[in-house]
Amino acid sequence: MMNRLRALRVGAPASAAVVGALCGGYWSDRHRWSEARAEAPGPDDRVFKGVEEKWYPNITTKHWHFYRGKMNPNAAKSLKLFKCADTPIADEIANYLGVKVNKMHVKNFADGETSVLVDEGVRGHRVYIVCSTTNVDRLMELLLSISAMRRASAKSITAVIPFYGYARQDRMHKGREPVAAADIARMLEVMGVDHVVTVDLHSAQIEGFFKPEIPVDNLQAYPVGAVYFSEMHATNPIVIAPHSSAVNRAVLFRDILSRTIDEFVPLAFVVRKHRLDDKLPGELVGEVDGRDCIIIDNLVDTGSTLVKTAQVLKSHGAKSVSAFCVHGRFSGEAAAKLQECDELDLLVTTNTIPMDKSTRGATSKIVTLSVAPFIAEVISCIHTKSSIIQIVLTRSDSLSMLMTRGGAMRALDGAARRLLRPNGPTSARLISSYPQPSPRVAIPALRVVYPIGIRGFASGQSRGDVGYELLKRDFRRWLRKEVALLTVMIVAGVSGVYIYQNRENAPSRQVMRQLDLAAKSAKDDDRETALKHCLQAYSITKATNPQDRHLFELAFAIAAQFETLGKIDSATRYYLDAVGALPYVRDSTTRERSRLVVFDRIAQCYQDRGERRAAENYYRQAMDCYESHIRSRSKDEIDEQMKREIPAVLFNYGQFLTHQRRWADALLALRLALQLADAADVPEENKQLIRKLLESLEVDGDDGEDAEE
Repeated sequence: MMNRLRALRVGAPASAAVVGALCGGYWSDRHRWSEARAEAPGPDDRVFKGVEEKWYPNITTKHWHFYRGKMNPNAAKSLKLFKCADTPIADEIANYLGVKVNKMHVKNFADGETSVLVDEGVRGHRVYIVCSTTNVDRLMELLLSISAMRRASAKSITAVIPFYGYARQDRMHKGREPVAAADIARMLEVMGVDHVVTVDLHSAQIEGFFKPEIPVDNLQAYPVGAVYFSEMHATNPIVIAPHSSAVNRAVLFRDILSRTIDEFVPLAFVVRKHRLDDKLPGELVGEVDGRDCIIIDNLVDTGSTLVKTAQVLKSHGAKSVSAFCVHGRFSGEAAAKLQECDELDLLVTTNTIPMDKSTRGATSKIVTLSVAPFIAEVISCIHTKSSIIQIVLTRSDSLSMLMTRGGAMRALDGAARRLLRPNGPTSARLISSYPQPSPRVAIPALRVVYPIGIRGFASGQSRGDVGYELLKRDFRRWLRKEVALLTVMIVAGVSGVYIYQNRENAPSRQVMRQLDLAAKSAKDDDRETALKHCLQAYSITKATNPQDRHLFELAFAIAAQFETLGKIDSATRYYLDAVGALPYVRDSTTRERSRLVVFDRIAQCYQDRGERRAAENYYRQAMDCYESHIRSRSKDEIDEQMKREIPAVLFNYGQFLTHQRRWADALLALRLALQLADAADVPEENKQLIRKLLESLEVDGDDGEDAEE
């Protein structure tokens, strides 16, 4: 009977995600786990307004781990943002900040001299000049712009240099040569700069080339790149350092990627062998056979290093080779060389250096990732005198501070204060966009979220227990305020990655991981293991947010799995849990359809348990759902899927009545089922099941009546 019952059901669509594949039963097309990865507010359609047409718009990560929204208008009044020529990233930064790019005319005279004219008053304002010093002209523009601002009585001048030119000349290699990186720093000092913000300097010692009174913020773009690759769902990845000086960058990228995808990512590196008469491709240290390789480097200039490294990796059996290089120089025929390299599949770079059409047209392998949201958030922190460590942690001393109890709590407490400040960069509208759980909901959720962030504060203790106890004590005053789940918003990674501003990011990543494992187990026909992973996903989701709109799908899938394994009591329990989660399903039609289906399944479970009264009660509730639906809607508004579901419910109910020897009621239910099946788009084989049972009942019913007479 149960096989016939399930044969009549409408299966999940082929495009349904893991849950539908596991249970083979009901799946709502409006509820997909891809939506469960909630995204913090990102830029609107005006992000690229003002960007020159000759530049291509750049992509960004799907989840805004580094960007918390536009600046408070009151705080932005004292901010003046200027840009040098050929700097399209400045327009993006301005849009993310919610400010305009102020007017400054930069031109070259006929003899090549650079002229700068500031068209707006800057007296008493804090000025930010965005300029990548990709060549001598850009460098002169930056120096003269700083001089002009200083002579115009600007309160402070911050040079935002996404790409710091001449950074590779940071030491004397052969003697009798300048240390150009230090000389550029001295020029900026003399012109009157107060603060320098740059992205991924060639070497960290360049920060020391500036005077102590001129702070330098060397931002690392590797967290952005790691998040992007995690969103690309790389399978079996391994991080590659193409040379010895890239090992530290590769380690940082690897740590962040491991934390983001919630699995350990190994590291390998290539040892280059330079000779006077020959350049060998290099020796690989590590195992890359069958893996997706990600090469990490600071700069791609001629492309030779990438090409040789990709060739080495492919020769050792790499499945695919991608690369992430922060700065894309692409000198000479670099783009064409990369395009011709069959071993390299993808190159991801950032927009610190503008890419012209000729480079873009020479290859289809380059993806440009925008770091403008990241830089905009840093500028916002600098302008409001907030700590940048709360956004991204990259230095070892910052990590050491977080690994101590006091330092960690200070960092988290500062992040909490910043988050709750009504007039700060994180405005009330961001907080109010999330559900408002009560403290009794937030406290248990710390057990799930906190271990994802900072690891154990004391040796020998469980990181989850330590983190939970610390947060429960030190953040009790914050949890009394019914704001969005604080701990999830301010989770800091041990690899120093970033502060999550997204309530669901960390748990959703764990849930997706469990569902992926469940799908893999189901594919291997290991139903017990698949069920175990589904239960773990359900536990995480319910602990994070008991009102999550996806709890219904998870509970339903688990119940269906238990039913398949013959564990009817457990199946009944989780079907009832699914009923409890129905109020959180957003769409009313989907909610009504879900109620009908789950009542039908509960009735079948009670029928198998021999509880006839409870089974009939749920069958009647399922039919009441359909009756209520058609009464509240016009003929054209009746849900098509409910039309296909109700014949199955009536068929099951008819079988139930048949077992009770209630022939007249069974015949009525089955005739109605056949009538509704003919009116709906029900497969013919399912209609045949109804007809066969109906015919057998009509014959048996007649024989029974004759015998009684």
